Amino acid sequence: MSIEVQSLAINALTKRIQEEAKVLPDGILRVADFLNYRVDPVLMDDCGAILANKLSSKKPTKVLAGCSSQGLLPALATSRHLNIPVVFAYASVPNAWGSRETISATIQERAHFVLKDAISAEDRVIIIDDIVRTGSTVQALKSICEQAGATFVGVGAIIHNRLLENCMNGFQMETLAQVSPSSSSSQPVTISPAVDDLALPEVVAADVLTERVMTDGVVLPGNLLKVYSFINHQVDTGLMDMCGQLLARVFAGFGIQKVLTAQTGGLPPAHAVATALRVPLVCARETHENDQSVMETMYSAPSESFTKKKKLVLYVTKESLCSNDTVLVVDDFLATGTTGVALHRLAEQAGAQVAGMAFLVEKRFQDGRGAFCHPKNHMHHEQYRRKALCNREPPPADGGE
Repeated sequence: MSIEVQSLAINALTKRIQEEAKVLPDGILRVADFLNYRVDPVLMDDCGAILANKLSSKKPTKVLAGCSSQGLLPALATSRHLNIPVVFAYASVPNAWGSRETISATIQERAHFVLKDAISAEDRVIIIDDIVRTGSTVQALKSICEQAGATFVGVGAIIHNRLLENCMNGFQMETLAQVSPSSSSSQPVTISPAVDDLALPEVVAADVLTERVMTDGVVLPGNLLKVYSFINHQVDTGLMDMCGQLLARVFAGFGIQKVLTAQTGGLPPAHAVATALRVPLVCARETHENDQSVMETMYSAPSESFTKKKKLVLYVTKESLCSNDTVLVVDDFLATGTTGVALHRLAEQAGAQVAGMAFLVEKRFQDGRGAFCHPKNHMHHEQYRRKALCNREPPPADGGE
């Protein structure tokens, strides 16, 4: 992950903690709505990627997770980016293990059991958890490593809960956020990103995109704003990755199964979003109005290019969209809305559900949003979520409509 993408992920984590975490009377930090029982999969994967990056220098061969399900999720995300196995401790010995030998440790009346042959003396083990509070889980898992003769090389956690005294005994722990007591009566806790060693800038994707439009956009005669140097002809892939991850977070809970876009301007942002959501990307192609073979064999819908000043038809194969698909429409620009409406109609023809529409830049002076949101429009439904990362007033921006 680039430094900017890591910063985006950590800022997103900090914001979620600030807005959704609950501090219980005994100092427990409740993050059930986005890290535990209902999980933001994009945020979890980002956290795993950053922990993997911070711990990769330890050259681990296995990830060890405690006996709670909460710790398994960040352990799986971290191990995926390190490409190493996860060993998951159990609170008791499962019947399926039979007479196989186990290693166990009990601290603060919580037992952790691991199969003896799951960790060897040759292994270099990192311990991953969602929240470290008292350090008891880490101590138990460290004891299991020692009993197995393995080398314990590090600890990673998404959040370090410092509301209570812990018993970490001085060993180094990599975390993404720290929650500490606050001296302010209006704010019960202080949340700080634990990223000083990375010197990450305070940025979010929308801010970076807006800055690039303002500084690198070129205004041409006719009030056209060219963004060829970073969105269209030449693509800033780091910026596009950031935008894709931000949009993926917005729509992570919508059950998106496919991302739908139109050639060619929509491809870079749509690919970034589909990659972040880990779903297929469907790209509608263009043809002329009189292409009867397309009309008869494909899903097709009329559109109009504001930039090219011509009418055209967008189409996709009938195999690429299915009636049980939940689709997210993604494009680079929202101008008149004709491309977005055409893409929506393609999904409708297939019987798919459009769960949302996302754009990098919205030309608000052309009222493309009205094509979707007007009360008389067939697309005016509360379940649709529309997101634009950058709103532009005149002059107009060159790109897809």
